[in-house]
Amino acid sequence: MTKDGKVWRGSWLPGGPLIKIPGARDLQVHECAAGGTRPRQKLGVRYVLISRELAERLPELRVWCLDRAELSIRDPEAFWLPESTWIADRHDRLSIPFIPEYDEPGGDLRSVAATERRCREVKALLVEAQEDRARAFSAASGCRSRRRMAEVAGLSFARVQQLIQR
Repeated sequence: MTKDGKVWRGSWLPGGPLIKIPGARDLQVHECAAGGTRPRQKLGVRYVLISRELAERLPELRVWCLDRAELSIRDPEAFWLPESTWIADRHDRLSIPFIPEYDEPGGDLRSVAATERRCREVKALLVEAQEDRARAFSAASGCRSRRRMAEVAGLSFARVQQLIQR
């Protein structure tokens, strides 16, 4: 899987084409930290704690936490973020993909995304196959007759002519 600008691309088939992953987007911080946060208050200041264990599994989240955590509070279990910082920055996007085919909670929507991905893969493979075919016919045209190529491929003479002219 790779990110091309704002677009997530991937290939599910060995040696298959990279395609735009349907519905893929960057995860937001609050989505990555879901289930790993808890509120806390210390000396009248409100904080949101993010589990270090969770952040260590997601390096981008860890870096985000290190940039915003209260440095004066040393806690081996959690990053302490002032609540105001959490509220202001929790919608920041991290370069971690949300892929509907796997991450969408609704099974019917996961199925829609998977079906769309398969259609895009088949279309990309067809384009590649058509380009390969045109190259093969073009290469053979130097030493083979169009009639013979048409017989071998089960195509009409006119279709072979079209493929060679591409």
